[in-house]
Amino acid sequence: MGRKTIPPTPEGIPETVVVTDTLDLHGFFPEQIPEIMEAFIHNAQDLGLIRVRVIHGKGKSRLKFEVIRFLKDDPRVIRFGDAPPDLGGWGSTVAELHDPSGPLQDTKSRTQMTGRRKQEKKTEKNIHRRKPEGAAVRRKG
Repeated sequence: MGRKTIPPTPEGIPETVVVTDTLDLHGFFPEQIPEIMEAFIHNAQDLGLIRVRVIHGKGKSRLKFEVIRFLKDDPRVIRFGDAPPDLGGWGSTVAELHDPSGPLQDTKSRTQMTGRRKQEKKTEKNIHRRKPEGAAVRRKG
């Protein structure tokens, strides 16, 4: 009775799983996304991948929301966005990762870069909203 037997692998379940650059989240609950994404990004970097795709579907976007929230806060991610139409469009997200052999960019400098870009956009908007010199100004009267 002290000996345990390993049950046979059920039909249809592979004995090994091949890790690729694509993660399909169909069938998972939103609460599971952070743990799954952490393992996926970790494995992707172990494999030396610098670009990955996450399929979340086009439904109510709850899975997409969780994926974006994870990617936004992960320092291993350089940038991310909707996949091109031939790779799923807005039903999947493509992320570019830091080269695992290179140094990671810290979150603080990443946030500062984002803030700088926002400030540059505001400046551009203000420049375009200015009236040309010599333009007539309407006065109520």
